[in-house]
Amino acid sequence: MKKIAVLIKTHEREKAFFTCIRSVQRHFSNHLIPFRFYIGDDSKVISRKKERLYKRLLNKGHFIQRYSKTIAVTAARNSLLDQLQGESYILRIDDDFELTKETNVPKMMKIIEYDNNIGAVTGLERQIGDGKGIVSGELNEWIGFLNVKSGVLQKKIVPVQNFNFLKTDDGINYAKCDLTRNFILLRREVFQDIKWEEKLTFQGEHVDFLLQLKYSKWDVVFTTETIHSHREDFKFKNDQTYRKKKKEKKKTKMFREVFQEKWGIRKIRKI
Repeated sequence: MKKIAVLIKTHEREKAFFTCIRSVQRHFSNHLIPFRFYIGDDSKVISRKKERLYKRLLNKGHFIQRYSKTIAVTAARNSLLDQLQGESYILRIDDDFELTKETNVPKMMKIIEYDNNIGAVTGLERQIGDGKGIVSGELNEWIGFLNVKSGVLQKKIVPVQNFNFLKTDDGINYAKCDLTRNFILLRREVFQDIKWEEKLTFQGEHVDFLLQLKYSKWDVVFTTETIHSHREDFKFKNDQTYRKKKKEKKKTKMFREVFQEKWGIRKIRKI
């Protein structure tokens, strides 16, 4: 039985995607952890290289969902959830993430298994390439807490060294948080009550998911003992189409409408 379902939504980026796939295969093979890919792809054109990759993965029992038109990342993830088999855990990652020697999914699993109240665990992210306001190669320690007060969602970023860390019996550190990275390992049971908000096509979808976790019975934690890389040094030809002002305005409007309707949130502020 496969232990971990690896959920990835991809589009027309290939260099980063192939790097991601290879790194996942290498990591789980090295740690002898059985896993299954669940990949959703809405690319308009699939290259021969990607076709060959998908054929190999399908022959090994992985799941590939090809969409005939562009689909929201949230809807894609939910559709992939519907295809899960007997996996105990779900690893949600982006197609431009890379698992490296600094990554340690087994320690993330041990944290979840240590406390039945923990539903999700994440780690730290190393930024590779331009973006996120930090120098390439540095750690992006974007961890903290969410608080809704008088219609305002407050996002409090807390320096990692300021957290009160606990330890498992194996000495693995972890601390409770609300605001996490996108590289997140979850119990299968979490999805009995929680799914991704499909009205949010991209912007705000992770914060909405984190709010659902915050108000659920599950604890969310992070550990400093695993680091993944965010490969923004890889670009693909349609990158710029996602940065057009009209599309950004439409995303922002939808983001505000959903948060107002669902959570009563009028404004988001970092503190």
